[in-house]
Amino acid sequence: MMTIVKDRDLIMDVFDYDVILVGTSIQNNLGNGFQRKVGLNFPKVYEVSKTCGGYGDARRLGTTNIIEGTPTFVLCYITKGRFRPDLTPDTLDYGALEKCLKEVAQKFQNKKIATTIIGSSSYDGAGNKETILNLIDTIFIHQDIHVYDYIQKDWHIEKKESWDEVVLSIGTDSYNDNKKKFFWENTFGIFKPVPQSLSLKEIKTLAAEQAKKRKNI
Repeated sequence: MMTIVKDRDLIMDVFDYDVILVGTSIQNNLGNGFQRKVGLNFPKVYEVSKTCGGYGDARRLGTTNIIEGTPTFVLCYITKGRFRPDLTPDTLDYGALEKCLKEVAQKFQNKKIATTIIGSSSYDGAGNKETILNLIDTIFIHQDIHVYDYIQKDWHIEKKESWDEVVLSIGTDSYNDNKKKFFWENTFGIFKPVPQSLSLKEIKTLAAEQAKKRKNI
């Protein structure tokens, strides 16, 4: 049975579930939206996505990559990518999505499963929302799946919005802590607490080192 969760970012609730679905392309990309947040907060998922091979191989459409953990993440290869969204706005491979969903339904029976409206955001296919929901509802007849229906923002926009919140605290005692939190969370995600022993300069250095590491993967 499908349950819709409205206007809430799935990243905030990932630990409430056993299995999380992540839509991605055959370019091994976790570049924006929910998929980027997964890669940021769960480095193992990011590393697997970048080192698993098969870059650009169309034969991967409709396959999955399962990263065991708490929770378990399932990368679903459901699009070739969005090279000319002005010419082809909907790049979701609906057959690939159906194959991935059927595999998940079979492999993870009696597990708590959650997903975005996978394949509907501009970052994982830009497919038709109602068609996708109907597909999920049809496949998950005998087990529960929670589907998070919300607008996924570009990460540059979210980053600016969070920095604007920091700026509002200028002149207060919390300003320096807010800056540290901003740089930390945009580097290591929201689930690791900011080490209070580190200075802002040290956190910025770690952020630069992490960016270099990811570039080399």
